[in-house]
Amino acid sequence: MKLYDRYLSTQVQGLAEDTSRLTEDAVSHFKLNITPLLPADRSAEVVELGCGYGRNLLALRECGYQRVLGVDVSEEEVRYAKDVLGLEGVILADCFEFLTGLGRVVDAVLLIDFLEHLEEEESIRLLEGARTVLKIGGTLLIQAPNGAAPLSPWRYADITHKRAYTPQSLAQSLTLAGFGRNKLRFLPALAPGSGWRSRLRRAAWWGLINPGLRQFLRVAYGNDLGGIYSANLIAVATK
Repeated sequence: MKLYDRYLSTQVQGLAEDTSRLTEDAVSHFKLNITPLLPADRSAEVVELGCGYGRNLLALRECGYQRVLGVDVSEEEVRYAKDVLGLEGVILADCFEFLTGLGRVVDAVLLIDFLEHLEEEESIRLLEGARTVLKIGGTLLIQAPNGAAPLSPWRYADITHKRAYTPQSLAQSLTLAGFGRNKLRFLPALAPGSGWRSRLRRAAWWGLINPGLRQFLRVAYGNDLGGIYSANLIAVATK
């Protein structure tokens, strides 16, 4: 697809002048929000679908995971992952074809900032494929734009985004794909950072903004929409 031929240079690198700083921030975000949800065993096999230019694969490597595989359809991004970040195990392929031909089951599948790029039926089909390649007890981890976030900033940050999600709509997608509702968890994606500014932001968020949004939604709609209002939403689905 032409939209992804120059996705790295037109979208990802457009988020910051310093790509290395962008990667550093992304790795910090991954370590804070995703790594604690992965299998503790560093020999677990982890596959990331739609791995982009490899920032999450880099985080996995830094966290000690030894069996990591990334798949993406963008030649530009796969080349960057290999040539600039020095990553191995990055495959240029269509994710649907990759899942069909994998021929084995794995411990964890990551869909980080990917599901929102697909049409509805495609997204369900991808979730079904991810579930098929998971071991019993394996973990599917999703990060997607949160439709309940104030202004939903990431929903409109990329012309290839089709939608944002809430816990309710993401649960609907996952159950349509065969995951049990009793095996789903939803979490906020927290902003990494240290220092007094970060501490002040977190205090303002948890002490004022988050509870204020919850009360507003309850008054306005009689429903808090899952109670998660971070810019990104994380879902954990267990097979």
